[in-house]
Amino acid sequence: MCIRNWRLICILGITLLGCNNIRPESRSGPVIDSSRIVAVADFTRGTLTPPLTLLVKHFYYGTQPAAWSVVSSGVNTPVTRFETVAVYANTPRQTPAGQLLPGVGLTRVFTVPNIHSDGNKTLWIHLAPRQQFPASPFQNSEPAVLVYIEGGPIYGGLRLEGILDPQVTAESIPRLLVDAQVLRADLASDGASIIYVDIANKVFSLPRGQTESALVVDLVARFGHVTVKGIRWHPQLLNTVNILINRGGLSDELWSTSAISSTLTRVFLDPAALPDVVNPATIAQWEEITKDIPYDQWKVPAPDSF
Repeated sequence: MCIRNWRLICILGITLLGCNNIRPESRSGPVIDSSRIVAVADFTRGTLTPPLTLLVKHFYYGTQPAAWSVVSSGVNTPVTRFETVAVYANTPRQTPAGQLLPGVGLTRVFTVPNIHSDGNKTLWIHLAPRQQFPASPFQNSEPAVLVYIEGGPIYGGLRLEGILDPQVTAESIPRLLVDAQVLRADLASDGASIIYVDIANKVFSLPRGQTESALVVDLVARFGHVTVKGIRWHPQLLNTVNILINRGGLSDELWSTSAISSTLTRVFLDPAALPDVVNPATIAQWEEITKDIPYDQWKVPAPDSF
């Protein structure tokens, strides 16, 4: 009986010591703030309007589960206290008299709906601003931006018009446009036509005025194993799409396809012309720039309020 009890005590001790290991470097109090910027994009609203920098920040506050909960359930995931993802526009800070102030000003313009990471997975949310060119018969000057979750849906409704003021600008209302597992997406110059590739590496188009996506080309059927890094409407040719891929080699490749047919043509241009939407260096730069911005300017509660 003693040996059995001693064995049980040892197992319990190992469990308590080994399981409670959620980001130990971040243990600074009862609530762990794991918030981070996940996307940065530049957006030109027009020839007479200064360009904007858009930031997407994932706020996540969690607490470590009690030891007894870990032992009883065998689950060691954070307990969510607060979670949201919002899009911000970098706007100049001014005095009531209109004088510019130093530092970064942020206007919250959009909240991504239905976010539930539970603190145990990395979320990537991307922005696809409306392309400026080429001109089309249905050219739309509205400054629209797509917001999409990698491996999730595409939302529209984000519009950036007029003077952005964190005190008076109302957030745009999200609108579900594509309910799929999207990997990369882009918005055409008409402000409505969408091209996207899903996690199965199939390219789809959603033309202006349509509600159902149409398959353009299956990249796996064409190439076999392939990694898609980006997709972008062609800056000069209507209904033409450039796709940045890697087929397991040292170099990325640019391929072009029509949005209404399944043809693929190799484009011998610098792949840097179509950069990956994930830019760790830019994200790190904006993390540094915004590190001292208070929570109330982000329009979220502070972690110590939980």
